[in-house]
Parts: sequence; C-alpha cells; structure tokens
Amino acid sequence: VEAVEKCSETYNYNVQLCLSQESFEREKQYIKKLIQQNVQGIVYMSTVNEEKNCYDMLKDAGKPFVVLDSYLSEYNVPALVFSNGVWGMYEATKHLIENGHTQIAYISGLRFHMFEHYRYQGYVNALLDSGLAVNPNLVKFVGFGMLDGVKCFRELMESKNKFTAVICENDVLAMGVYKVCAQMGLGIPEDLSIIGYNNTILSECAQPAMTSVDQHVDDMIQTAVDLLMKQIHNEPITDKIIRIAPSLVKRDSVKKIN
Repeated sequence: VEAVEKCSETYNYNVQLCLSQESFEREKQYIKKLIQQNVQGIVYMSTVNEEKNCYDMLKDAGKPFVVLDSYLSEYNVPALVFSNGVWGMYEATKHLIENGHTQIAYISGLRFHMFEHYRYQGYVNALLDSGLAVNPNLVKFVGFGMLDGVKCFRELMESKNKFTAVICENDVLAMGVYKVCAQMGLGIPEDLSIIGYNNTILSECAQPAMTSVDQHVDDMIQTAVDLLMKQIHNEPITDKIIRIAPSLVKRDSVKKIN
C-alpha cells in the first residue's frame, strides 16, 4: 500500500485503498463504487479465492486499469504486471535439491490462481529437471493463512510420508509449519528445512530466520503505476504483460544433507 501511494505521488495522484477481504461481492461493490466516483485509474489485485473477477466491469466502463499479480489467463486485460512465479519457485526448489533434499513437500493455496499455478509449475519443473519424481502425497492445496499451514503440515506428518524439506507458497503458510515444528519439538533446519515465499518481515523475524523468495514488490508496483499512467495519458504501451524476476533470499532455515 505504501509503495502504491509513493509511486502515485510522483505523478501527483492520490490513492484510495479498497480491501475486499477475499469476498467477490465486496470486490464487485468496490469496483462499482470506484467507477461511480469516476476515479482516473485502478490498480487491481484480486485476492478472491473463486474463479470470478471484475475485469468485464472495468472494461465495459472504459476505465484504465492494470492487473497486479492476479490474473485469469483467458481475459485480455489492458496491462498486467506479475512476478515470475515459475522462476521463483524453481530457484527455491533447486536450492533444496542442491543441498541434498530429494523428498520435498509443497504447501500452497487454491490451484486455479495464476500466480499459485505458476509457482507450483516451478516446483514441478525443478524436480523433473533434477530427475526426481513429483510425489502427489507431498503436495497440499488448501488456503493462504497460518492455520492452513498448521493443518496441512499436521496432515503431512500424520501421513507418514517421508520428506526432509517443505516449500510454502507464502511466508504466512510457512509460519504455520514453524508453529507445528515448535509444538512437536522438531528443529529447523536440523530436522526439517523450510522455504517460504514473498520475503515478508515474517521471514526475517522467524527463529531461525527463514529463506524466502523475494518478489520485488516495489518494482512490480512502480511498473504497474507507470503502465496505468500511460493509459490515463493515452500513451502507447509496447509491452502490456510484464514479468518481474524474483530472487531467493538465503537465510538459516535450510540444512545441507548427504
């Protein structure tokens, strides 16, 4: 939010924030309200956990908008900026493999989200490129909260499937894994290696500090705002789909094993 405001201020625009709280109806009402208020443009990042969206409302209103890191591929939107999740998760998985891990669990949100699907594809690609099979018993799709991480990790532990590492689709899910490890007396990374995603403050505050993928959110937001301003000022957009390359921030939650 602060990054959006900072970028917009460079263009002398004010920001109005709308939080849908993962409700499609709330999101739809906000979009309708913004259109009625005749805002000059919208940076749209949907968090709704349903295969629904408000793109048609925006397009029908002729309102300039940029989709940020949330997209259903069949829609032709004016501009899209997103993190290259395939590459980010590939690098995370590859890092574990290079440290000797071959049984790697994966905990994620709902399968149909573009960014989630791309990240999962990166996980699969890294395993296959290393000659490792994808074990469906080690893959969990649930939600994005800490309690989802707790639930999934408990299920993995109770399943008796062997694994030495876990990759989580975001840092919040990973905190759920950290919590269960503490409750069960499992050491990180002595007994289990963990990698998160988003490189939030949680990854720095975790004990031990957690390796996580940085999406470079500030770069994404600056790019999105720049594209929005081009639409508002009727300037040509040469590249309407921009992928931002993430990077792996290595900390203390991964152990090298034989």
